[in-house]
Amino acid sequence: MKNVRNAFKLYARASLNPFTIGFGLFMTVGMALAFIIDPDPVGSEEYISMIGAVGMGHIGALFMVMFGAFRINQNKFYAAANCARDIYTTAPIIMTLIVELIFDAVIAVAAGINLGITGVADVVFFNAVSGGLLLIGAAAINKKGLSLLYIIPYFGFIGLTRIIKNCGKFDSGFGLSVWESLLLAVVIYALCAAFALIATRLWWRRGNRIAIKAIVASDVFNRA
Repeated sequence: MKNVRNAFKLYARASLNPFTIGFGLFMTVGMALAFIIDPDPVGSEEYISMIGAVGMGHIGALFMVMFGAFRINQNKFYAAANCARDIYTTAPIIMTLIVELIFDAVIAVAAGINLGITGVADVVFFNAVSGGLLLIGAAAINKKGLSLLYIIPYFGFIGLTRIIKNCGKFDSGFGLSVWESLLLAVVIYALCAAFALIATRLWWRRGNRIAIKAIVASDVFNRA
């Protein structure tokens, strides 16, 4: 647990600075602003498209994690740390999950104020689906051999709203109660986080750890 805590602190330090926070908030707030100020009513023609567009606010979390991944891969210090495994596997998942859950909570409150119970249920469920996909993608960023785990969830996330809109069955929402949506959201996020953790731990175990050790050893040899 101590390694996870230290890894998260290091990852947060690498990911969060005024630029990434500002740009991440810009992307997140930009996607959610219309929903917060003047949302389309439940059952309207553009209602489900609006719900999908709000989910795009998770891109802000993806950007922060992506920036952190690039910084970490450029600095040998992280590969040599005692908590290196958790820096590369656990920390990006925790970082993404925290930012996404904060975003989801804010959007759920806005939905409750503007759209009532139906709106809350719909955004909680859809944000969990889109957030779960991006959680897997964020964990796979900048990891050789896990490209598909980034590409497939990302494009699935992008195309999800269009697919739901075109099928025409959810124009009035998903028909879930708030409690059903909350339960599904917990299950979706838990499954996606578990899948992402297993995939990244296997990635670490199957050879990247050797590659990282080789980089560190080479750096030590060159200094000597």
